[in-house]
Amino acid sequence: KKVYFDTDKARLYVWGKEIKLLKFKDEYHTLRVMFENPKDLAQEWFFSEIAEKVDDSNPTDKKYYNAIYQIRLKLEKQGINDFFVTTKQSVKIDKKYLS
Repeated sequence: KKVYFDTDKARLYVWGKEIKLLKFKDEYHTLRVMFENPKDLAQEWFFSEIAEKVDDSNPTDKKYYNAIYQIRLKLEKQGINDFFVTTKQSVKIDKKYLS
């Protein structure tokens, strides 16, 4: 698989590059929800939806926006600059990584 999230190891794999995350933090939960069902991977995820699935008692869009931002910084260090397409309320994975 070109793009894969290992929930046991808290690792995101993108085209052979490994991104290490801390388990059970916002970044981990955001990706866990996004990767839960492979057929949903290409969809646009609203941060409110992610918060609902994480069962977050104090959800804010900014919390999940920041989680995606932190993952994006880690991806950029690996030379992957355009993995996420984000708005203030949502995120999706650029379709070129999923084809």
